Amino acid sequence: MTYSFDTDDAIKYGVDEAIILNHLKFWMAKNIANQVNLHEGLTWTYNSVDALKMIFPFWKPGKIQRLLTSLETQQKIKSGNFNKMKYDRTKWYSVLGWEPFAKNGESNFKKWRMDSPELTNGTSKNGEPIPDTLTYSIPYIKETPISPSGNSPPKPKKLASKKTKPKDQLHDEAVASVKIPENLDTLKFISTWSDFTNDRKVKKQFMTAKAVELSLKKLSRYPVEVAITAINKTIANGWRGLFPENVEQSEIEELPTGRDLTESELLAMHPGKTIEQILNPEA
Repeated sequence: MTYSFDTDDAIKYGVDEAIILNHLKFWMAKNIANQVNLHEGLTWTYNSVDALKMIFPFWKPGKIQRLLTSLETQQKIKSGNFNKMKYDRTKWYSVLGWEPFAKNGESNFKKWRMDSPELTNGTSKNGEPIPDTLTYSIPYIKETPISPSGNSPPKPKKLASKKTKPKDQLHDEAVASVKIPENLDTLKFISTWSDFTNDRKVKKQFMTAKAVELSLKKLSRYPVEVAITAINKTIANGWRGLFPENVEQSEIEELPTGRDLTESELLAMHPGKTIEQILNPEA
């Protein structure tokens, strides 16, 4: 894409401002010719900063906004809002004190390219005088850095992306990393808790170590019978949370008579085996 600017505008307002000003003038000239976008006695053109970012890809949105503000501060353009929808914040712009067409209908919107006929001592090759106002076209060229040796630097190597573990594996590791609270460390609770964490995994409601820790901490505030009942209610109802505070006395599942064995006691009775092997001998 080729970008143009008026040298008079560049001297007075700055080169960057002159480039964006030339863009506004182009659309204003079209709107004047077609008699559209007339408001408050002026002809307007409109563009959002995002749209201007596509037109000027070498400028960041913040710079485009600063250039427009600079031109408005210097009273070269005026901004307004004539959108039909009140929530539409697209800005409208009008170039002040500029007339693109002479009285005879000819265009005053001159464009003078750098690739025009060669100039010699103030005149063009065919002898015509140089226009008073020059408008240069600057092709946008993406620069490539050159190394001191004169060769282009090698392209940077892409860093190998770290392989992330599957979510179900991270879930299992999170569950295994948190110790069961002492008052819940019974065979019945461990079995029920295992059912709960497996249910979450099947439903792809994966847990982090922090979520496991908070869940067990909450359950540990209640008797083990209440904690087990709360877990079973959550599984049965398809809930995501645990609500031991809502367990009714009539809902509490009675544990077998006698004290339930702790995990430590169970391992001591079956040396050389893990809890999983003890609970699932056929696995």
